[in-house]
Amino acid sequence: MTSNFKINLTLLTLGVLIITMVGVTASGHEKVQHLNHGDKAKAVSPEVLAKINLFYESSVKSIFKNSCFDCHSSTTRYPWYSEIPGAKQVIQNDIAEAKSHLDMSDGFPFIGHGSLKEDLEAIRKSIKDESMPPFRYRILHGSSRLSDEQKQTVLEWFDSSIALLK
Repeated sequence: MTSNFKINLTLLTLGVLIITMVGVTASGHEKVQHLNHGDKAKAVSPEVLAKINLFYESSVKSIFKNSCFDCHSSTTRYPWYSEIPGAKQVIQNDIAEAKSHLDMSDGFPFIGHGSLKEDLEAIRKSIKDESMPPFRYRILHGSSRLSDEQKQTVLEWFDSSIALLK
């Protein structure tokens, strides 16, 4: 092995260990009633949902697919290190925790804790304060970070959706 390869392998191993250690935390997630598509859609006209969903499908879904779906959907793309003991448990726990808060598997409206408006506001806040995707995830998945243009597209969708829901 070359010395550069050994250094890179050592740094990669150290990175996985750090991520594993940082991720070994108690969940603390309370069991909360989730509202499904039907419950949320009852309070909103089909025309409004169709307008919100059209913008979502055409402009926002691809952004979320790249940056959110690995944890907030059933279409997770598992990285090569997902079978390493320790890392595997952290990844499984992170995905379960993420989906317990917001599940984007079945499209919009998402399955989450609150109303459509509350879920949109929570997502908007996480985009604005850059708490999603989490730093620990972005370390090994640099392309998951939203560009300024992507943020603008998503925020426009939120703003137009919130306006329609009023």
